[in-house]
Amino acid sequence: MTHIDVIEKLQTLISEGDEVDRCYAIQSLVTMGHNGANDLLVDCLRDEDIDVCVDAANALAELGDHSSSEKLIESLLNDPDGEVKTACIKALASLGENKAIPLLLKIIEDRPEDIAFETSDWDYWWDMQLESIQAMGTMQVNDAVPVLQRLLESGDYLDSEDQIFRTLVQIGDEGEALLIKLLDSGDSRTRRRVVKALGQSHSNGTLKSLARALRDNVPEVRINALNSLAGRRKAIHYLPIILHLFKDKNAGVRRSAIKVAQQLSQQANSGAEADYSELVQKILPMLDDTDPLVKSTVLEMLMNLDWQPDRKTQAKVIRLLDECEGDCFGTVCHFITQYRLTAAIEDIVLLYKRKAPGIEEKQHIVLALGQLQHWDKDIELLLGSAIYDSNKSVRLAALQALANLDKTYPADVVNAKTRSPFDMIKEALHGRLAPSVSQRTIPVSMGEPGQQKPPGNDSDDVENDQTVENETTKRKERTATHAQVEMDESDAFVARAMEEISNSIRDGENPLPLSTLDSMAITCAEKSLEAQAKLDMDKDDPLKENATQNTNEEQTLSAADEQELKDFLDITRANAETAKWLFNKEVVPVELDIQRLAARLLGNIGTNRLIPTLLDVFEQQDSLLKREAILSIGQIAKSDTLPDEMIDKIHLVLVQALDEPNRELRVAAIRVLGELGTETDINTLLPLLADNEIAVRIHTTYALAKLAQAARNDDVDIKSLLEQLLSQLENNETGLHRAVVDAIIPLFTRLNGDAEQLKQAAIERIIESGLAGSDGQVKDMTRGLSALDKERSSARLLIKLDSLESSVERRYVVEMLGELYRPASLH
Repeated sequence: MTHIDVIEKLQTLISEGDEVDRCYAIQSLVTMGHNGANDLLVDCLRDEDIDVCVDAANALAELGDHSSSEKLIESLLNDPDGEVKTACIKALASLGENKAIPLLLKIIEDRPEDIAFETSDWDYWWDMQLESIQAMGTMQVNDAVPVLQRLLESGDYLDSEDQIFRTLVQIGDEGEALLIKLLDSGDSRTRRRVVKALGQSHSNGTLKSLARALRDNVPEVRINALNSLAGRRKAIHYLPIILHLFKDKNAGVRRSAIKVAQQLSQQANSGAEADYSELVQKILPMLDDTDPLVKSTVLEMLMNLDWQPDRKTQAKVIRLLDECEGDCFGTVCHFITQYRLTAAIEDIVLLYKRKAPGIEEKQHIVLALGQLQHWDKDIELLLGSAIYDSNKSVRLAALQALANLDKTYPADVVNAKTRSPFDMIKEALHGRLAPSVSQRTIPVSMGEPGQQKPPGNDSDDVENDQTVENETTKRKERTATHAQVEMDESDAFVARAMEEISNSIRDGENPLPLSTLDSMAITCAEKSLEAQAKLDMDKDDPLKENATQNTNEEQTLSAADEQELKDFLDITRANAETAKWLFNKEVVPVELDIQRLAARLLGNIGTNRLIPTLLDVFEQQDSLLKREAILSIGQIAKSDTLPDEMIDKIHLVLVQALDEPNRELRVAAIRVLGELGTETDINTLLPLLADNEIAVRIHTTYALAKLAQAARNDDVDIKSLLEQLLSQLENNETGLHRAVVDAIIPLFTRLNGDAEQLKQAAIERIIESGLAGSDGQVKDMTRGLSALDKERSSARLLIKLDSLESSVERRYVVEMLGELYRPASLH
């Protein structure tokens, strides 16, 4: 089956198929880059289906068929549908058809007579007008300038002013002359937009106008003018004016001026030995600016220049630690670490202790200490405190800092005064890192050491000691049952929500549900109020009250009422459980979270001396901790050579993890086993292709392919493995389909002997899985077909195309055929 056969089939579908067939066949012809069906596409411009007409117009433009211009103009004039007209305008602009210019200019100013204004819907003239304006810029039509000027003066456009200004810049001299005129006479909004558009110009005249706009009395205009100058190399001549704006009254202007000055200086010095001394001297005083963002901008600019700070500047930056907060504080820390300002370490440590910084500031401090590569008792205590911070991101930053410090900590140092960073990470991983004093629970003291007890009898002493013991026990219980406290809070949340809804109903309001859960809660509240009202009525009725009090008469409900009550209670309980699930979050003890983070960070250190420490965690029960350890082991194995004995221990742990109930742990074990395992592990992994979790099956597929490719042909039955992988295509799971295609393509090249029958079966299954899958996998499936056998695949697709009754199914085959013959230049 050849490329020509496919084209003929697509053309037949365009002529004889339904609207879905015609649309996708047209798109596939474009995908293939075929321009031999222009007459057929031109005929489609008059199709009764709007989508077919639009696709045909787009196809003629993409294929560059200039001979179709007359027909496109004809459709633009005569087709009653605004969407088709808009598509024709796009196509004519793409083709650069000069014959269409008068018609497009008319559309810009006047609504076509056959386009009625729909007050309740979108007006297609707006789309046509906007496309016509864009076309004038693409085609650089000077005659469009007066038309666009009249349009601006009339105000008869739908917020397309920005596009009009861009079009005028594209047109060139005459268009830019109009923009300059508007810059001198327009209001602040117009001036701001004009200045932004002029940033796309390259003429000297507009450059002068932008420089003049730097003196505009509106800050936003000055800011836009600065930003527009940033991309203009010749704007370096206006650097003195830009530097003058460093003292502008508006902080936003000052920030923009600093950034633009830096960009222009870097452009001017590109390719030569840069000298930024003059610029640096101009901006250094702005470190005293009142706006923290200006300070931050100055520091960012200095860090991007080839420049080294002197001692005076270093001291000034260090002093900013006390002055800055938020993003500015982070920039100061970044500056300190980039230039290795070790003199700041003492200030940083004192700041952490004294200022009680916020979460982001803590992160910046901790990470900065990790980058400054200095280790002493103060830093050890600070990082030990940060590891036990209440915020997880701070804990992670502390462990990252320790990992960075470990890289520069001498391995042979023995210091009785401090633990090494690596020791602290190991202790954190094993849960043996003690919290700092600030995180510990301090027992209540009955008196100062050495102080006499208050007078009293021995029983009082026993009671006091017992009180202290009870309080300590209570604190331990509160810590151990933190998760239960969170669950109680979620119960309380549900109760409060139900109470608020009930009060609203009692007050005569009609609460509106904002979600399904709200609706269910409102229903429950209404039912509860009805039941309560009925109960209150019974209490007020003496007969009912007496009947209730008569214990000899059993109260019964009808079968229907009893079932209704049972259903109501079931729904109420289910709603409560749903609410708990929605509003409750997993509460992880800080110690366990630290262990997980430490296990994750050890992989970044990347040395096999960590492996025994990581293997020790498998004696614990937490699945996510073991998962982090496995992933770190895999990461270390990529960067360092492991002894055979160590690999054997890792292998044993990985195989055991495959039987764990936790999906994430199994996936991690599969991934690492694919990297470290041997061909003998293929049989270990094969049963996991039947796992209930799709993620497990996907990663097993990739791991099997890696192991098989790394093995010798004689050690693996490639044919049997391919058959088992192909069987996974029977599952209607897009991600798994993609994994199978990725896995089988290289394995087919390793088959010994005749593989034709298996290849044919693979093609058939890939096609079927493409039909059963989702829109997003056509390219992936076609990639597999092309790699196996393009001609055989196209023949099978054409046979399949004839057997499918629904155009919705045929569309996938049509798309596959187009992708199969997509030219390499269009990939």
